Amino acid sequence: DHFTFKVPGYQYHPLFKSKVWSGYIHLFSTSRHTLYAGLRSTVESFAKEREYEVVYTEQSLEKEYSLVEGKAFVDTLKLPFEVRDYQLSAFVKCVRTGRRLVLSPTASGKSLIIYLLYKYYGVKTLLVVPTVNLVLQMHSDFVSYGGDAEEYHKVFAGEDKDTDKKLVISTWQSLHKLSKEYYEPYKLVMIDEAHGAKAKALKDIMEKMVNCHNRFGFTGTLDGTETHLLVLTGLFGKLLKAATTSELIDQKHLSPFEIKTILLRHSEINSKLVKKVPYADEI
Repeated sequence: DHFTFKVPGYQYHPLFKSKVWSGYIHLFSTSRHTLYAGLRSTVESFAKEREYEVVYTEQSLEKEYSLVEGKAFVDTLKLPFEVRDYQLSAFVKCVRTGRRLVLSPTASGKSLIIYLLYKYYGVKTLLVVPTVNLVLQMHSDFVSYGGDAEEYHKVFAGEDKDTDKKLVISTWQSLHKLSKEYYEPYKLVMIDEAHGAKAKALKDIMEKMVNCHNRFGFTGTLDGTETHLLVLTGLFGKLLKAATTSELIDQKHLSPFEIKTILLRHSEINSKLVKKVPYADEI
């Protein structure tokens, strides 16, 4: 029960309407007695509160990797610009654990962190983004960093999904219904804008990637998330805050801005008049 919740907007899902699905997501599998690996620390807290004993049957796959090693690796890539401190730190922390959910706001250079991880692991990689525009943008970003365009394969509606190329950049809508066999060659997966992918589609992709230990989710925000934070943590690992918008402004990477709110207060009489009319009439 502790790892069970209802998906936002479940009542509109075709499977719920056809009474095939209850609208709940159960993170704990009662048949296999398994839980997502990323929820390890959550389980430890759960057990500690109830004074349950936790027994580990295998060693942690975390590794030692220093900022000095990270900087030395980045230098070998001969990027056309200097990597920012927080980008290097986020990259190093990802390498240490092999799994992370990275919170990295707009204009923080998220695509560079993704590129560094791709180059570091050097394996068959799947990069999933929400829109066709982002497939094209990510491709051009990687090329601008000095990457080899011949290594990259773009997938969206109508494009061939099978390729021998090292990196596949695709929308999640193009992939989530494919069979488990399709995902077997991949050893690294990264999901951009992970909070925006529908919980069920995201789970479908990630659960099929059984040969893929190294997995990273990236998001600019966790506000209004379509996917429960427990699912994201379970699929990708603990939350890592790469930087905040205010930090980017302080470091002069972003222009300072001010938000002025205009609030229209209508009279009580007018409010009551439109209370039950259709939205178009209210406008």
